Amino acid sequence: MLAGYASAIPHDPALLELFRLEWQLSEVGSYSDWLRGPHDDDADTRTALDGLRAELNGLRTSTIRSRRAEGSA
Repeated sequence: MLAGYASAIPHDPALLELFRLEWQLSEVGSYSDWLRGPHDDDADTRTALDGLRAELNGLRTSTIRSRRAEGSA
């Protein structure tokens, strides 16, 4: 989605990447806080666990992508 705006709005791709990373780490922290405290095994907890897994997978994927980009630079 951002690609469509790239030519219209000056931006720093590294800054956008840092914002995305900060967002993901914040989400991981929020889900971790929820899950490490007392909680029931219910739909909310399962949603939190699924969210944590999705964020961790996203971090793993973006790390792999970044390492590949560094290798090709």
